[in-house]
Parts: sequence; C-alpha cells; structure tokens
Amino acid sequence: MWGSLLAFVVILGVGGGWYLIRRRKLLGLFQVTKDHGITIFLSRLQIVIGGAVDFNGQPRTFSGATVTANEASAAAAFGSIFEYLIPGLESQPGLLKTLFTRDINVTLAPSPRQIAEIPTDHTIVAVGSPGYNCVSLWIQQSLNPLITFDANNTSLQPHGQAPVIDPTQGMVQVLWDANNQRRVFYVGGISEAGTIAALMYLATNWRELRQNLGRRDTYAGLVRIQNGRSVLLSTIHAN
Repeated sequence: MWGSLLAFVVILGVGGGWYLIRRRKLLGLFQVTKDHGITIFLSRLQIVIGGAVDFNGQPRTFSGATVTANEASAAAAFGSIFEYLIPGLESQPGLLKTLFTRDINVTLAPSPRQIAEIPTDHTIVAVGSPGYNCVSLWIQQSLNPLITFDANNTSLQPHGQAPVIDPTQGMVQVLWDANNQRRVFYVGGISEAGTIAALMYLATNWRELRQNLGRRDTYAGLVRIQNGRSVLLSTIHAN
C-alpha cells in the first residue's frame, strides 16, 4: 500500500511540475500575468442601414459594428489556452473534473475606430488586415513587420519574397513595441481561411512559435491548415 501511495505522490509531483513549467512558458511567450492581460482585436465590420441580411438571406434593418462568427470563434479558442483545470477536481465525478478557470484577463474586441484608442499597457493580438483593423494598420506603419498586406488587401507581402495570393495561407508574427516595451502579435490572411489558420497556429503551436522566436524580438512565418491542423510552411527572415 505504501509503495502505491509513494508512486502516486511521485506521479502527481512530476505531472504538476511539468504543468507549471508548461504554463510558465506559455505566459512568458505572451507576456501576460494576473495583472497584465491580453486583448485580441478582431476585424471590425461596419454594417450600414439596409446592408444586413439574416440567416435566411432576408434584408434586415440592423446597422453598427460587428465581427465575423468564424474569426471570433477561432479567437475564443486561442483565448482558452490561458485556462487551467481547477485544482482538486481531477478526481471528482462527472462534469466536475472538467471545470476550468482562468486567472488571466483575456478580452476579445472589435478593432478600435482609431489608432489613438489602442491600449498601451498590455499585450495585444491584431487579427486581420488594415482594411478592417486599425491595430493592423498601426502595426504596419510603426513596427516594421516582415509580412504585410498590400494596399488593396489582396496579397501578403513577405520580406524579400514573391507576394502570397493563396487564400488558404496566413501569417503569424511576433513584433516588439519598443515604445511600450511589450510584444505585439499580428495574424491574418487575405481570406477567412488564412486568418483562421493563423489563429489556430497561435492556439495549438505556441510551443513551436516560442522555440522559433528564441531570444529574438521578432518572428514571422506563413502557415496553412493541412489535414485539420495548422502547420508552419516557412519562416520569413529579415535578410
């Protein structure tokens, strides 16, 4: 009996230690803490009066700002990586053992209307092109990303390479905001498929992203969904 108990304690300790190391790496990559959260800024679509239709294709009178359903769903999946299992519930019956909580403030919001409204005191993720997201516009004007959208948002322009017009490809970038001493993440594609691929990569391949970033301040890569997984196609280098 004592041998089994000792084995259980050892397994619990090893598993708990592994989890804490993994979580420390995650929070370190995104530079978030309990007091320093993260905001995911989604593409902002402004619906004008008479321009909305419902799920049956019928015109409706809704007007105002909105976000796309699939983009918001993928962003929420990314935000969920900061959740963790409530301690002590692993051995409980039924649904209790699957209850998660979050000690990191994760906010999903449509793009601000103007650059002056972009927060400067925590980590941000910009999703989509400058055509729909002013945070993306600020990034392209101020942070020198290695991959940019062209002026018409019809292609991705990797540094030193041919334009990418494949709608299934997306970009994932880590940038350094020197003025505010923080990391900024920039993801998107010229279609919803590319943008979803980029968000999925952040959610499921953040360990690979962390490894590729290493000790550098910036990183840029092209990704695509293959066999249901978002995979890295290539890394874009400055020189």
